[in-house]
Amino acid sequence: MEKDKILRLSEVNNMEDVNKLSCAISPGGHCPLFGVSLALKSISGISIIFVGTKECTYYAKTTTFEQMGYSKNAPNVILAVMEDKDLVFGIKDLKSLIEEEARKDDTKYVLIVTSCAVELIGEDIEGIVYMLNKQYDCVIKVIKTEHFKTSDYYIGIENSYAALVDGMSNCNKKKKTYNIIGSRYAGIENSEVVSILKDNGWNINTIFPYGAGYEDIMNITRAEFNIVTDYTGLEMAKTLKEKFGMEYIRFDMHFNIENIVKSYKRIEEITMIKVDRFIETNIREIKEQEEKLRNLVNDKTFIYGHIIYYPIELCAYLSNLGMKPLLIQIRNLYDNDINNKKTILNNNSNPYISKNANLLALEDYYKKLKPDVYIGSEMPERLKRHNIGHVIFSIFPAKVGFDVVKNALLALKKWGKEELNNESF
Repeated sequence: MEKDKILRLSEVNNMEDVNKLSCAISPGGHCPLFGVSLALKSISGISIIFVGTKECTYYAKTTTFEQMGYSKNAPNVILAVMEDKDLVFGIKDLKSLIEEEARKDDTKYVLIVTSCAVELIGEDIEGIVYMLNKQYDCVIKVIKTEHFKTSDYYIGIENSYAALVDGMSNCNKKKKTYNIIGSRYAGIENSEVVSILKDNGWNINTIFPYGAGYEDIMNITRAEFNIVTDYTGLEMAKTLKEKFGMEYIRFDMHFNIENIVKSYKRIEEITMIKVDRFIETNIREIKEQEEKLRNLVNDKTFIYGHIIYYPIELCAYLSNLGMKPLLIQIRNLYDNDINNKKTILNNNSNPYISKNANLLALEDYYKKLKPDVYIGSEMPERLKRHNIGHVIFSIFPAKVGFDVVKNALLALKKWGKEELNNESF
């Protein structure tokens, strides 16, 4: 794809306006199938049957196993590999494979994950599942991962969560407990908001999906409310509110101070924990650190490719510090990005916007744009060749609230000391 097809932020109104830097993307990691593997990697007590071609099931297997590592909390993974003849005559013995898994005494949940090929040939797996759910006690669900409809793997994560919610029922409430919804990484149990709640007698019921087993998932509805720490958990939280009346509080907009404050005020409303002093202290600390950095990062240009956070939101925050985004890679546009877009444009920046997953194609833009720093995952050697600094906003251990902003400011401070040789940072 020609570079002139890449539009600037002022020209982007929806994802149809956002193009790739090249026609090739990295395999596996940008398909909903990858999202399913990521979402279910640490949930014990469930069985996942990946149905697809050799390539699809290979990526599903390797991704799931790599993500699982040596964790004791892991699903049972089964591959149903389609041969060429299955594309013509249908998938042989799939019903028998599902039944075999459903008959096992320790099987509580069977998830059949279908890839593009299955959906293209119109295999009626949902019909098979409908019939088998009447015959077996375990829950059997289908998760579709049609890559030809989207390159956003978050869809796979959201669909995985939706399949699990379908099997939940209302539980008796356990007082002063809450769930964390959307966290896929270790450390959230020691995060800022958890510490405040713990100090005031509130305990975690379930962290979902990280470390949650089947029983934990089925007991999610006994908590009094949910804290959403990632966008992928938002639809699940909305469904839990609709089906079971569970309130939820969003802590997924990490770089919007106003929204962080609103989230803590919701904590106060639900739990009666006073948070005003905590909010004032943290805002004061952040403002002090911002002032120290502002003069030093002012007018520093950057390319952003760290798609863990909301890209437009974070770049709006950095532009308020005086930094100038030149190119932003995104996966999707989110609910508050209209306001974030206005912030960036009002700060006299109009960066290129491209889809993520094109690291090799970025090299031409390094030469063209000559940024001071690249923020996100990239090969350090490649950046050094172009005399570009490197900043990574670490997501380990998992953080929420004001700590995320402080962590980003510390990363910028480290870059200032090490790469700009400026001890005043």
